[in-house]
Amino acid sequence: VVSDNIRLAIAVRFGGAYTTFSTYMFESDQMLEDGAWLRAAFYIVGSVVLGLLFVRMGIVLGRRF
Repeated sequence: VVSDNIRLAIAVRFGGAYTTFSTYMFESDQMLEDGAWLRAAFYIVGSVVLGLLFVRMGIVLGRRF
């Protein structure tokens, strides 16, 4: 049995993650549609690479402290 608070937390987190990802995809698509291929490539690749870098940094810092 899952409490109402846990269900609410999961719903809010899923909604937040979904809207963030949707915005990222929408902006990427808009750049591609506008013909800004290089900008879109930097945005997409940069977001993924920096995202992974910061996840790794968080893991390393989390283990140290």
